[in-house]
Amino acid sequence: MLVAARYLGIRAKIIGISPMRKIGKSWRCSNVREEIARIAKKLIDKLGIDLSVSVSDVINTTDYVEEGYGKVTKECLDAIKLVARKEGIILDPVYTGKAMAGLIDKIKNKQINEGANIVFMHTGGFPLIFAYSDDLGGTVDVM
Repeated sequence: MLVAARYLGIRAKIIGISPMRKIGKSWRCSNVREEIARIAKKLIDKLGIDLSVSVSDVINTTDYVEEGYGKVTKECLDAIKLVARKEGIILDPVYTGKAMAGLIDKIKNKQINEGANIVFMHTGGFPLIFAYSDDLGGTVDVM
């Protein structure tokens, strides 16, 4: 998203909320921002476009990982229920639920301005609802 926004001249702030503190099976990179910048550079090279992205360009937080990757949090569950009830959108408890919990927290704590235009990228994860049914109370009841 950062590469696309930069290439198209879109001045939107791209904020990532990571569900993990490290990226990659090999754990070759302990810093999520560094890994995102590395992947962005690889994409830029593959596309052959005149663009650069550095670690300082990457806005990403691991503040909502809490106990770790795949560990469901109360805030995540609250976000899943709120979004399902208000918008009819199903979030998963590993990725999109934690990202939405982070977005809600940033709005509550005024890190995102009131009235700001926000686009939340839902990256999927629906099958995880079934794998985490016990964490979700055995049902996906949002009433």
